[in-house]
Amino acid sequence: ELPPLGFSDIIVQEALKLGILEVQKIELLEEELQRRDIELTNVRDPAYHHLQFFRTSPLALDLNNAALAHVHASEELRDNFRLSSLQAGYGLQQINVANTNFANTCQVNPVCQETDVYYRRIDGACNNLNNPIIGQARTTFQRLRPPQYSD
Repeated sequence: ELPPLGFSDIIVQEALKLGILEVQKIELLEEELQRRDIELTNVRDPAYHHLQFFRTSPLALDLNNAALAHVHASEELRDNFRLSSLQAGYGLQQINVANTNFANTCQVNPVCQETDVYYRRIDGACNNLNNPIIGQARTTFQRLRPPQYSD
């Protein structure tokens, strides 16, 4: 187990602000590409046709933007504080953003009902009554072993 990194809520909040700015830059770029009618996808690609029929839900887009902001914030903390791969990969997961302005970007644990003992939910929530978020759709994956990337 890694010792806590000890970042103050203010440092975390500033990193998250920078992460959100990066997401906003991407959104502006996407809007500009659409305005100019520039397609970046290959119309012969099966994924292109799939997305013509199955649009990405607003919830999935919101989750993506929140996750992307957290990734950029993590990179900011990693680079500014020269964190090791283990500190960045596992230590940053220990940071609680509940005391920042970004608490609304955290996933809320589902509340299990009595019927969840007998019937499964379509989103996988409460399949494990002891840990109801395990297996739930649109949740983060926790690694069992550290990744081995070149960076």
